[in-house]
Amino acid sequence: IESAAVLLKDALGGPVLVAVVVAPGGPVDTDALKERCVRALGVHARPKAVITVPSLPRNAAGKIQREVLRKKVRLGTPDKAEQA
Repeated sequence: IESAAVLLKDALGGPVLVAVVVAPGGPVDTDALKERCVRALGVHARPKAVITVPSLPRNAAGKIQREVLRKKVRLGTPDKAEQA
């Protein structure tokens, strides 16, 4: 699974961590993914939502374009979103 995380703001301006994953093999077990984040990174790194996308936007050097990804997530253009 290829993944990235973006930090958005909720309605009150607070931080919301969103995991964005490319899962070509089928659906993602979002609960398991969130728990894995907690085990590996701590409770503060538990994503509020997990979104699947067909691919991550990349620049010519192959780096993930986080601002483009953040805008797509904000606009709701990814394929599927699942809230915590």
